[in-house]
Amino acid sequence: MTFEQSMLSDCLEQLVKQFPQYSKLEQQKILESVRSLVVEPKTISRARPLEDVLADIREAIEDGGRAETFFTTAFSNWYRRTEEPRVAHLHDYINLDFKNRHLFMEMMSLRDSGRFDDEALYQFEQYCLDKMGCNG
Repeated sequence: MTFEQSMLSDCLEQLVKQFPQYSKLEQQKILESVRSLVVEPKTISRARPLEDVLADIREAIEDGGRAETFFTTAFSNWYRRTEEPRVAHLHDYINLDFKNRHLFMEMMSLRDSGRFDDEALYQFEQYCLDKMGCNG
């Protein structure tokens, strides 16, 4: 455990002990502060390499479950508009864990830098379509 992790653990332990002593209003303010630190998605301050983002999305897809369904449809819709729309239920974003929510935001910003490999994006779209059973 690092020094920082130890300090965090001590602070959380103290907060748990002291929490019942606060008024309901103070408890709500504390919870709002904690939620903003833990739950709210973090902004993307520095773009990771496209290959790393696609590898992480592929890993989430291969792990299956809700992330597989969400990312295969969301990526293929994000990459290319088609005559027959592929339905990505963005409501399902709420069912993703926080790592995958952040990964979705990274996916949405892949083209923002202007330095992206369109062939890699195309190949990844084909992978997603295969997973969805749309290529064949």
